[in-house]
Amino acid sequence: MTKQAAEKLVERISSLDLSEQIRQIMLAVAEGNAGNITLPGIRSWYRNNAQAVIEYARTHPTSPLGDYWQSDRPMTATAMPLEPPCDPGSSEAVGAADRDTSPEFGSKFREDLIKLCMWRRDVRRFDTAPVPRETIDQLLDIAQLSPSVGNSQPWRWVEVTSRPARSAVQASFRLCNASALKAYAGDQARAYATLKLEGLEQAPVQFAVFCDHSAVQGHGLGRATMPETLDYSVVSAISVFWLAARAFGLGVGWVSILERDDLRRALDVPSPWRLIAYLCVGWPLQHHTNPELERLGWQSRTDIGRRLLVR
Repeated sequence: MTKQAAEKLVERISSLDLSEQIRQIMLAVAEGNAGNITLPGIRSWYRNNAQAVIEYARTHPTSPLGDYWQSDRPMTATAMPLEPPCDPGSSEAVGAADRDTSPEFGSKFREDLIKLCMWRRDVRRFDTAPVPRETIDQLLDIAQLSPSVGNSQPWRWVEVTSRPARSAVQASFRLCNASALKAYAGDQARAYATLKLEGLEQAPVQFAVFCDHSAVQGHGLGRATMPETLDYSVVSAISVFWLAARAFGLGVGWVSILERDDLRRALDVPSPWRLIAYLCVGWPLQHHTNPELERLGWQSRTDIGRRLLVR
């Protein structure tokens, strides 16, 4: 189908009932090839009728769109399955998100987002009850939406499940924590010794999150002068995962008192991978809006990070 033919088709069916329009479009696509949906006329029609197309797919399971609806792929007005790829050099490739279907985040959503941030905590005390696999997969999918320098996506997730691997992590923590304690003296040392700084024995799900310093994706864009942005990209993904987990009622604890090289060897991952975080994930036993270190008198919040310098 040519561009002109697609435009004529859309013009010809414009006066028909919407369900018939959808049927005609699907027939045209089926008779040609999937590339038909990349033609401007059909693409514009699809965007203008996104919600109706989604409803049609849901109620017509035997149609091409119905097959898509029943698959594992998302089908929403803002994640349209038939959205054609743009030519990287075209003007459409810049800001490809469709303004017509972009969601509006109202005041209620903003209020809930603030609550989510307030109730996100570094959790150390977990219920040992298992977390559904589909929930973990959803969280990892959400984290995959995180920004990264040069679109490099350098995060590498390693789920730690075996007893030997978890024992190695716990041994590393005990060694590093004992060393950290020596840096304090007097009342501060005694206070440090009482802190619970991990949930390694209770958390049902545990991840070692690495940054792949050998990543070629992104072609080095954005990191020639600031190579550390590769690590920062992984931190961004962890933050997204953390907030998403809280939205699902889960807690996340970031364990940093570990020896990087010991864990890399214990988990048998490639040498260019650099450990960024070890995450404990599970159902929290407690919920708080203030950090545990503040509640225990170790360090209260301050406003120093909120101060704005103007130059």
